[in-house]
Amino acid sequence: MPGKRPKTRGKKKKTTKKKVVLSGMAADFPLTEAEIKNIKVTYDLSSKFDRLEVSKVGTVLRLIGGAPTEDELRGVVSTFGEEGFVNFQEFLDVVEKHRNSHGFMADELREAFEVFDANGDGEIDAGELISILTQVGDPLTEAEAEELVRESDLNGDGKINYVEFVAMTVKP
Repeated sequence: MPGKRPKTRGKKKKTTKKKVVLSGMAADFPLTEAEIKNIKVTYDLSSKFDRLEVSKVGTVLRLIGGAPTEDELRGVVSTFGEEGFVNFQEFLDVVEKHRNSHGFMADELREAFEVFDANGDGEIDAGELISILTQVGDPLTEAEAEELVRESDLNGDGKINYVEFVAMTVKP
C-alpha cells in the first residue's frame, strides 16, 4: 500500500550501562546541550584519554556546581571501583542523578557570571573582577582579591572564563 511504511522487526542492541544511585532519585531534569558542553569542558580538563579517575569525581562535581556527600562518593567508588575510571557518559549519569537529588547552583553561578561578563564574551577581565571583589558585598582586600584571581586563572591568560569562575566560587 502506498504511503505506508513497512514495519520492521529488529532487535535493539542491548547495551549494559553501570548505574549509580545517588539518593535513590531518577533523572527528573535531563541536562541541556549547553550544560553538557560546560560539563564536558570541565571533564576534559580533569580526565586523561576520556577517562576520569573515580577519585576525581567529587572534585569535578564540585567544579560544575555540585556538592556531593561522602556517602554519594562512596557509592560511586563501590560502583566503579576505588582505582576505576568513569567515561564521560557515565559521568553525565552521575551528574544527572546528583543534580536531581540536590539541585545544582549552576543556574545561580551562570547568572552571577553573566553579571560580571558585561560584554558577553564568556570571560571576565581579571582586573575588573579584582575591582568588584574589593568593592561589593563583603569586600576583600586588594591582596586577597589578587591572590584569589591569580589562583583561579587556570590558564594564566589574565581572564576568568566560566569554568574558572565556577572553580573559584565553589572551592572547598
